[in-house]
Amino acid sequence: MISVLLFRRQWLLAVVYLVAAWLAIEFTRLEGGVAQLWAATAVLLAALIRTATRHWWAPVAACVVPLAVLTHALDLGLGAKVALPFLVINSAEALLAAWLLRRRRSAEASLATHGWVRSFVFAAVTAPLAMAPLVALTLLLVGGDPWTAALHYLCAHALGNLIFTPLALMLTGRRVRREVFGSLRARQRDLLLVLGLSIGSTLLVFGQSSISLLFVASLAAVIATFCLGRHGAAISIAILAGLGGVLTGLGSGPIFLMKLSSSEQLLFLNCYLAVTVLTILPVAAELETRKALLRRVRNSEERFRLLAEHSSDILMHISNEGQFRYISPSMQTIGGHDPGELIGRHSARLIAPEHREHVRAAHRQTIEAGGETVSYEYLGLLKDGSRRWFETHARVLFDHQGEPDGVLSLARDISHRKAVEQSLLSAAHSDLLTGLPNRRAFEELIAHRARLARPGRDCLALLDLDKFKSVNDTYGHDVGDAVLKGFAEVARRLVRSHDTVARFGGEEFVILFEDTSIEQAFQVCERMRRVLGATPLATPAGPLKVTASGGVAVIGRTGLSAAMKAADEALYRAKKGGRDQLLLAA
Repeated sequence: MISVLLFRRQWLLAVVYLVAAWLAIEFTRLEGGVAQLWAATAVLLAALIRTATRHWWAPVAACVVPLAVLTHALDLGLGAKVALPFLVINSAEALLAAWLLRRRRSAEASLATHGWVRSFVFAAVTAPLAMAPLVALTLLLVGGDPWTAALHYLCAHALGNLIFTPLALMLTGRRVRREVFGSLRARQRDLLLVLGLSIGSTLLVFGQSSISLLFVASLAAVIATFCLGRHGAAISIAILAGLGGVLTGLGSGPIFLMKLSSSEQLLFLNCYLAVTVLTILPVAAELETRKALLRRVRNSEERFRLLAEHSSDILMHISNEGQFRYISPSMQTIGGHDPGELIGRHSARLIAPEHREHVRAAHRQTIEAGGETVSYEYLGLLKDGSRRWFETHARVLFDHQGEPDGVLSLARDISHRKAVEQSLLSAAHSDLLTGLPNRRAFEELIAHRARLARPGRDCLALLDLDKFKSVNDTYGHDVGDAVLKGFAEVARRLVRSHDTVARFGGEEFVILFEDTSIEQAFQVCERMRRVLGATPLATPAGPLKVTASGGVAVIGRTGLSAAMKAADEALYRAKKGGRDQLLLAA
């Protein structure tokens, strides 16, 4: 049932094929040979391209029948023996061309890309070239001129395929016809211009035999292509070839200015049309490619603007030299700056001075990264002069030659995150009870000092609260905590501004004295010991006096561990000697 319905739909194809074959035989067949311009195969080829491979039999059958009828109805002078081979050769040519084109470019729209055009030209020429030897053999068997017939067949069929297949593709298939006619209806003025220009220029060129104006028709075809793209190219080429061929067959046109035989004149016309076709088709493909590219660019730009205008981050396009080319509206909300006022200005003006070199280096790294995303953080300047932390993810953009053409940056306000990080960092380096630096912070400070100061210029004191365990056991841990905080307050109050007091663990405290002799350090600690012993500390159990013992040592070339060991030994001797005293390390 499906096969019957499929065959019934081919009646229009059969009529068009019959008319195309009759026009070719009637007007371009000279001296009893083959037709000099054959458009019928192009009609069948377009139908095969639009039809699934498993159903190719239907359009072939629809075209073979009328061609057989036409061959017998007309007195072609070649005899009935030639009719059947030519039916097979014409059908085989269309099948081979369709197979070659579908195999190479089945998924692409006709004339839409250079790849499709190249594949189409290859298929349109290769198929007649493959059939030409069969034409020569057929003519040889019936006593005709095989080589001339094969040459004329190759030129006529190859040119016919190139000229008329694009137009036939526009008219083949209901969906395609709806799309084409819908597009042409939307551009009626351009369509009327193309039709008028193509018909008028063809009549001007081929309607007289006084002046050779072939270039006028070629120019009109180019203009038509620019007006309607591939549709304009197909229409102009078909009008030029069809109307020009008919007028030439009627004995008119600039070709008759040349002293050539009828066959040579038609061969020249074929060459002219072939050059025009091979000029126009790549132009049409290039225009379609650019149109598709512009459509993708426009869609991409619309998506980009939609994201940029509604993003809470700042999108920026920055030139290689650092000038702003584009800034999203979120700059006004986040930074207070008007994006329009910043265009063309250098981006460094929005960076804190101490971070500008860092950002410049990151910008250069982004350009040299070859498309990889580079991330960096910096302090940015707001309109009101305040500062915020920003994190930027940047990637280089390339121009059509593959050269860097600026950087696309996405900047995000990370001030809150930085505050949290600073809080966590402070917590990691601070004693939660006393607020003093902890052991980790003290060790990092000593390591930093070791890189800056000369050994022997710094001293440390290790202090331990006397009988602290008995305080906890007698009064409880809340009183013990109050004692620790009280000692921390006394120590902070009595040391110099550039000295550091840290809680090393438990009831043990350490003090760093920068650029201080051991004697000076000892005097400060001694004053602290006396004040602590004479000052009752406020606790939940009431005022409580405590004492401390300690040892003081120089931080020498052997580093912190050796100094701590020496101070600890002095502390041990002070404890053993009765507590509430300070001793110098041996």
